[in-house]
Amino acid sequence: MDRGPRPRRRRTPTADTQYRIGSLTKTFVAVLVLRLRDEGRLDLADTLGAHLPQAPAATAGLTLAQLLAHTGGIAAETPPPWWERTDGGVRPEPADILEPEPVKHPAGRRFHYSNPGYALLGALVEQLRGAPLGQVLHEEILAPLGMTRTSLLPQAPHAHGWAVHPWADVLLPEPATDTGRMAPAGQLWSTVQDLSRFGAFLAAGDPAVLAEATLTEMRTPVAPPDGPAWDAGYGLGLMLKQDGGRQLAGHTGSMPGFLCTLWVSPPTGSARSRWPTPPPASPWAGSRRTCCASPPSTSRASPTRGGRWTPTTRPCSS
Repeated sequence: MDRGPRPRRRRTPTADTQYRIGSLTKTFVAVLVLRLRDEGRLDLADTLGAHLPQAPAATAGLTLAQLLAHTGGIAAETPPPWWERTDGGVRPEPADILEPEPVKHPAGRRFHYSNPGYALLGALVEQLRGAPLGQVLHEEILAPLGMTRTSLLPQAPHAHGWAVHPWADVLLPEPATDTGRMAPAGQLWSTVQDLSRFGAFLAAGDPAVLAEATLTEMRTPVAPPDGPAWDAGYGLGLMLKQDGGRQLAGHTGSMPGFLCTLWVSPPTGSARSRWPTPPPASPWAGSRRTCCASPPSTSRASPTRGGRWTPTTRPCSS
């Protein structure tokens, strides 16, 4: 019986193995937008149309804060075909990522997660910086934090995504698609080691990237909840949850064949990232990676290049 493509030879993953991190990409985009705000280039109360002339008419009046917090009320997904498996050439312009009537709720009224919303924020960053998203990410976040193994497209060594055929016992390889305009919603690849550096930054800030006060603002619940008795919410590009009396901030992510989670505990300065185990037949079988990291001091959230600090892959306490 033909059981489809044979998985590649099994390899042992390391802290340097790249995986797709999906919607955790959104937190990187939010950092870029907040950097622009801190530089005085924009205000979060500004409308999208004020800075992105090519913004679709239905979204031009939404504020940047609403897009960051998923309270703009626009559709959760693009029109077909499914953007996560579709080449970005299908949607070359911002208007191509939205359906004809994309507004589903009144702006500012409720939380409604939107992948196209973050695609628009990525287009805004490119417009104001005059450079492609990948270049801006590298110059403003990845290089300053020493994240040398994070990229929009996979770089070896990297894991391969697999899907189980819905009607047959067959493993099918997932394509490593360049999603183009939708890349800000979830295209980044990263490693356990790099995400540990990013988690340490989210926990305590780094003046080379974003001030600690701005990260505190990102971790403030926007939608919902309001009031002290809450257990989950969303800030500015960060998911928030209460866990055993601790407030955690971070993001989950998924792309075909991959799942990822990163949570940080700002009071303790610790971070945790995790990728679930792929199917047993995968070339990366047994590749569940969990990484904990703590800043080397309360004054600096990520190591200087050539420093002694390195993230380790070890079990985290709950």
